[in-house]
Amino acid sequence: MMPVKKSILVVGLFLLFASFHLQESEDFVGTYGNEPHQNKGFSITLNEDHSFVYRDYSFSESPVLCEGTWVVQNGKAFLQELTSQKGMVSTWKLENDGAAIKARKGLCWYRLCKN
Repeated sequence: MMPVKKSILVVGLFLLFASFHLQESEDFVGTYGNEPHQNKGFSITLNEDHSFVYRDYSFSESPVLCEGTWVVQNGKAFLQELTSQKGMVSTWKLENDGAAIKARKGLCWYRLCKN
């Protein structure tokens, strides 16, 4: 009886720990939001070399254009800006197995789908 209980415990612990997956950098690479060449809406391009381009044309009279580097910590991508005219949303979380990223800044919620 004891080996059966140990086997069940081992299998249960394996399933528990296998269900947790930390997001890796490769999961985030891609373009999210509108196509960058459209010059409208909102897009973020995260490159393999950990550089990014952030384009927010929501306010056509003063768009936000930023470039910089990004890192992944605790399953979130943190954008570290190098160039910017205004503030930007800098913390993004991956969702739906890499199909989208989401963020929140104040009372604004963002969700961008991968192109």
